[in-house]
Amino acid sequence: MKTTIEWEKGFLRYAFEGDWDWDEFYQSLERGRTPDPKNPADVILDFRDVTNIAPDAVLRFKPAAQMAEQNKRRYIVVARSSAIQTIFMLFIRIYSNLATRFYMVNTLEDAYNLLSRPDHAASVNPEIA
Repeated sequence: MKTTIEWEKGFLRYAFEGDWDWDEFYQSLERGRTPDPKNPADVILDFRDVTNIAPDAVLRFKPAAQMAEQNKRRYIVVARSSAIQTIFMLFIRIYSNLATRFYMVNTLEDAYNLLSRPDHAASVNPEIA
């Protein structure tokens, strides 16, 4: 799986493409970790170009939840795949304490719009924006 990591206007965007690989996914998250833990960044996880999904998603949720706990900001997942949407829904149901910081959108434009709204938490369903 190819991963691109970019800082954009105060947030971090990960773009994944190709076959899903959990090891590469976690290595990418580590490479893009916020340099200053006192100033965490919002994160866009762009899965629009991911093809095949690894079958062991539920077994791999705990490290993702631990990373999300460390970064107290928002996570916006961009995905059109029903498999990734299902993984997202399972994740926020299992880790409901994180649900208010995780959002799912269909387009990158929707993700940017969500990040530009400071009052989004009170007005948007945390499961799907």
